[in-house]
Amino acid sequence: VQQTLQVSQDELALFVEGRYGWRDVTVTGGLRFTAQHQDARGWSSVNDQLWSGYLGADWAVSDAWRATAEIARGARIANLSEKYFSGTSGRGTVFGNPVLDPEIADSVDIGLIREGSETRVEVHLFSFWLNDFIERVTVGEDSLSFRNQDGGRIDGVEFVAGWELQPGLEIHLGGHYQDGESGNGDPLQDVSPNVLSAGLRYESGDWRWALDYRHRFAKRDVGDGEQAVDDADLLSLSLGRALSERLSLTVWARNLLDERYLITTDELSTEGEAAALGLTISWRS
Repeated sequence: VQQTLQVSQDELALFVEGRYGWRDVTVTGGLRFTAQHQDARGWSSVNDQLWSGYLGADWAVSDAWRATAEIARGARIANLSEKYFSGTSGRGTVFGNPVLDPEIADSVDIGLIREGSETRVEVHLFSFWLNDFIERVTVGEDSLSFRNQDGGRIDGVEFVAGWELQPGLEIHLGGHYQDGESGNGDPLQDVSPNVLSAGLRYESGDWRWALDYRHRFAKRDVGDGEQAVDDADLLSLSLGRALSERLSLTVWARNLLDERYLITTDELSTEGEAAALGLTISWRS
C-alpha cells in the first residue's frame, strides 16, 4: 500500500549568540528556540517547542598551547517522512511512526591544541548522551519503521596533527575512535568505524605531490539494519604541475592497493571505488 503524503510543516526559529573575552579566556555561547507545527491528514496536528544551545570556553594557556571546553544541547524533531510516510522506498517497505518524540543530545567536548610555527596538534575528548534517539528498526522482511530509543551514549577521541618537515614538505596525521551503545547495552546505529590516517604534501615551484594513507578498522558490533565491515587500507597519490597562472595538470590514483570494502556499515551499503587512475585539467579564469 502506497500512502500519499498530505502534510504540512511550519517552523519558527530564533537564535542568539554572544562572545566575551577576559584576559586569556574567551567565552562563547548560543541559544536557539524552535517552534514547529505539523499537520497530516488523518492525524491530530502536532506542536513542538524546543530549546537548544551551547556554552564554550577557550583558554590561551601559553603562546603555543590552548585548552577548550564546550557543553551543548541539540534537538531534532522527527521529519515528515519518519512520521507519516508508509510505502515502498529504496530500503524496502517503510511504515512511518506518527508518535515519534523529538530526540535530544547533550554533549561535552574537551580539547587541547598546540600551535607553533611549524607544528599543529589538536586532540578532543567527547561524550554524547542521547535521549529519545530516533532509530530505524526492522519490523519484518524488507520492512522497517522508526522508534525512539530510550537512551544512548557515544564516547570518543579524535586528533589531527601536522608538521612542516622542511620548506614545502608537510606531514599530516589524524584519526578518531568512538564507541556507542543504547540504554539497554545494544550497539547504536550510525556510529562510524574507527580510522587512522597519514599524509605527505610537497610543493616546490610549479610542482606539487601528495600521498595519503587511510586505515579503517573493522567494526563487528553494529546496530539494527547494519552489517559488520572488515578493515580496509586505502592509499592514494597525486602529482600536479602548474603549466601557467591559469592552467594546471594533475595525475591522480586512488585505492592503489585495490581494496574491496564497503563504504559504510549500512546493510544497503555499496562497495567503495576500485583502483582508479585519472587526469584532471584545471583552467582558472
